[in-house]
Parts: sequence; structure tokens; C-alpha cells
Amino acid sequence: MRDYVSGEGLYDDEETANFATLLTDDPFYYEDAVKYEMWRKAMDSKIEAIKKNNTWQLMELLAGGKVIGVK
Repeated sequence: MRDYVSGEGLYDDEETANFATLLTDDPFYYEDAVKYEMWRKAMDSKIEAIKKNNTWQLMELLAGGKVIGVK
């Protein structure tokens, strides 16, 4: 667990860090979320933490495979 990345310290201020958790009306579609800088930062931060934790691998979907949705 020593190499685990939490995302702590990725934002300049606590307001930005808590932005996503404070909203009650989350964007449902990516196209809606990217219109807002804070949502883009939140998504970028999450992807960066996932990469650093080595918890996923991007690959082509195999024929007949099903996409698993995430939020």
C-alpha cells in the first residue's frame, strides 16, 4: 500500500477538491461534464490516480465483448 495514490494534494485548494462531492446534480454524460473546468480537473485527477495505482489497462474490445460502464 506504500505506493497507493490517494489524490490528496492534486488540487490547489480544498474547494476544488470537494467540488464533485458537493454537487447534487452530477452530469450524466461526458459531453456535459467537460463543459465545466472543475469536472475536467476531477476527471483528469481520477484518471491520473488510476494510472499511478496501475489498476487498469486500456485495450481494444474483443469481438463479442461487452463494455462495462462506470461512474
